[in-house]
Amino acid sequence: MNIARKITAAVMLAGVLTVCGCSAESPRSGVLQNSAVTYSDEESSAISAFEIPMLASNTETPCLTFLGTGEISTAALNTYANTVGLSTSETPVTIVHVSDYQYESRLSELINSDESPDLTEKRENTFPFLMSKNIYEDLTSYMDAAAPQWEEFSSYIDHYSFKGAHYFYPTGITVSPQIMLYDKMRCVQFNIPDPEKLYEKGEWTMDRLIDCAEQLDASLGIDSYFYASGVAENILNSTGAALIEKDENGKFVSRIGSRNYLDMRSFFSVYRCNQDDQRTDPLRTAMSMFMCTDERTLGELRTLSPSFNVGIVPFPQFDSDGTYYVRAVSEGFLVPKGAKNIRNAASFINCSRIAETSDDGIKERRSEMKKLGLLQSDVEWMEFIRGGDYELVLDEGLCLDRDANAAIKLIFSSADEILLEGNAKPDYNIAAIDADLERINAML
Repeated sequence: MNIARKITAAVMLAGVLTVCGCSAESPRSGVLQNSAVTYSDEESSAISAFEIPMLASNTETPCLTFLGTGEISTAALNTYANTVGLSTSETPVTIVHVSDYQYESRLSELINSDESPDLTEKRENTFPFLMSKNIYEDLTSYMDAAAPQWEEFSSYIDHYSFKGAHYFYPTGITVSPQIMLYDKMRCVQFNIPDPEKLYEKGEWTMDRLIDCAEQLDASLGIDSYFYASGVAENILNSTGAALIEKDENGKFVSRIGSRNYLDMRSFFSVYRCNQDDQRTDPLRTAMSMFMCTDERTLGELRTLSPSFNVGIVPFPQFDSDGTYYVRAVSEGFLVPKGAKNIRNAASFINCSRIAETSDDGIKERRSEMKKLGLLQSDVEWMEFIRGGDYELVLDEGLCLDRDANAAIKLIFSSADEILLEGNAKPDYNIAAIDADLERINAML
């Protein structure tokens, strides 16, 4: 296995899917009651971004509004502006920012007052929770799923269907920002097998990670730690199971409490996890060899300690079946209920998907990575996932309502303690999650 094809965090891929959609915490106030979706008697208005008219109708305008917490890429804005023929003096999308905590209530307020924006962001809890609240437009009749830009994403589009409708067409699939860093010199110092070399030989399994941890502990004479957030979630994904999945009947089920979740016990019984520490100094100076973090922290590490010999590997295979399951998240936009420019909003989503794979889109992503302090080799290494050696588990962490998300966060933030037998917390937390899923399943 070519070491250049190792995996980290920031690339588009049409991959194999095992799925969950999921969120940032948000208040329940202001959400809509469920209502029937009405359809026009007109012929299908499906469009391809390669054949988008300058104006969809006399009542629509190509100048759109966006409500969200994030930004829109320049490549996407330029692709859309050029497609619909906007002049350089016209703003293709007016961006209105809202805080993460206020997002849901503000969007619902605008929808209920008939002032819906044309676009909003896809959030971790968009699917299935927010979709069950009827706050998005069904885009099935506005999108041509057979268009070239969607060819590789058909499985993801189908996954995000809800009650037979298609609300979300992902513009990109991004490998989870959580990556495994380790100190290569500690491997040499304590004669511990180098994970990169194990990975090259197809031997980087959870058992070998535990072996490395035990050998490090024995060498130090103390318990060592695995630093930073996302460890438990990534390890669960490495079993090939998402946090929440659809069963054979199309209903949502929680994987927490399943065999896959309980199988993580063997890891946490050996290697403790400090999930609240995002600093790089534990890896650089303290008694630690591994760190689970993101590309921003990797850039910080490169900047603070240019000579630090850091290794980067994917989360290991959970067993020796030769498969690396990698956590991934989807990106993109949705059209809120009551938007006045639905067809042009659909055009923008098409353009955003095309922009992701354009030269400008690739340059923009690489520029952002460079600003984080990453080396060119880091960036190239991240992009090599397109080779297809990995199967994606589309799992986005917190995907339900605020209370259920808090329960999930508590479970994973203290996984090393909660997995111990006799602790009563899991029953309570699993009940909160199951109750939310039951409410959502009742809508299907």
